[in-house]
Amino acid sequence: WTGARVKEVVRALREGASPGLPGVPIGVWKALPEVWTDAVAQLYRAAEQEGSWPAEWAEAYVVMIPKASGGTRPRDQRPITILPVLWRIWSKGISMEWNGVLSGHYLGQAAMGFRAQAGALHVVQLLSDLIVLQRGRKEELGLVSFDIEKCYDSIPWWALFGVMRQAGIEESAVWVFEAS
Repeated sequence: WTGARVKEVVRALREGASPGLPGVPIGVWKALPEVWTDAVAQLYRAAEQEGSWPAEWAEAYVVMIPKASGGTRPRDQRPITILPVLWRIWSKGISMEWNGVLSGHYLGQAAMGFRAQAGALHVVQLLSDLIVLQRGRKEELGLVSFDIEKCYDSIPWWALFGVMRQAGIEESAVWVFEAS
């Protein structure tokens, strides 16, 4: 990690993203001086070297926010997790570094819904066409869907960490994710 890398990752954060627990707007994080980004980079290097986070960074809070339909009943709300901004900067930096490997090698062109130019807008038509095609061929059709938003607790994290290791992500970075 370098101060320049931290600054690049912070610039990639959306302005309207959650300000985290301290409530500091993302625009303020983007305006912090180079001495701050250098110190954060040093902290990230130490966390990766040790394979653990400061205890405060391991805390997250879940709050309920209204769905688009509004309402105050529990079924009219959805949970959102508030993570520390410094943890989000680190994890986004790791994601940015490995995006080409994961998207190009492990996910391929068929993955939709979460990557630029690969949204889920036309996925219903695509699935319909695939079903018709496979029925015509009299062949089975296998589909995979990962809905991280609603089933994150059922993901086999051990497998995800194994894929990270297989892809060549540094062991110390995987340890930090495992400890989170």
